[in-house]
Amino acid sequence: MRAGRLCGIEYESAQPAAYSAILLHRGGGCNEEFLPLLPYFTPRDLPTRFVLPNARWRRVTPFGHTRMRAWYDVMHADLKRDEDAAGIHAACDQILALIARERSRGLPSERIFLGGFSQGGAISLSTALHHPKRLAGVIALSAYLPLTRLCATKNVSCAGTPVYIGRGTNDDLVPVGTARDRHLPANPGVVSRPLRHLSGGTRHLPGRARIRQSVGGPDV
Repeated sequence: MRAGRLCGIEYESAQPAAYSAILLHRGGGCNEEFLPLLPYFTPRDLPTRFVLPNARWRRVTPFGHTRMRAWYDVMHADLKRDEDAAGIHAACDQILALIARERSRGLPSERIFLGGFSQGGAISLSTALHHPKRLAGVIALSAYLPLTRLCATKNVSCAGTPVYIGRGTNDDLVPVGTARDRHLPANPGVVSRPLRHLSGGTRHLPGRARIRQSVGGPDV
């Protein structure tokens, strides 16, 4: 798969896809982290195409400018300070291109999900507010909404998009205050559930237990 200048992999169901799920990995990770977790994201009895893009390589400031796959740079441990607006907008444009690609394959926006962990969840949330139409839903784990002030003034064409945000109580990178304070503020077009805290488990790492608690699925 190559679209929006991103490379990645796709998994097709045995039947023609009725839905598409675009899942975005964490900063410093890669799309293969989602492979053992796909059963938890599969809607029951609904053939789904999974689109797993990789972020491009970039130098990330908190890690000594080491090159890694990341959707944008992070300037400070305080995620509210000096956000990488250019990088965030570029990543959103890339995901919007993937959504357009899925639509060109016959799926309406209302059947396209976005989801992600950490940076991937942040870009999923931001992209949903940039998209001109309602999406099937957004799942963001251990994430927050970047560029809050800009997002608060976005159009409400995405009205009715269901949004779920979950985080672990041991998460040391996206603290409770950051996640809660930046939880889709002042945007009347989005249907959002309250921030959910998942107890136990790892800190800021994707894991089967956390996915199972968040979205349900088989215990494998």
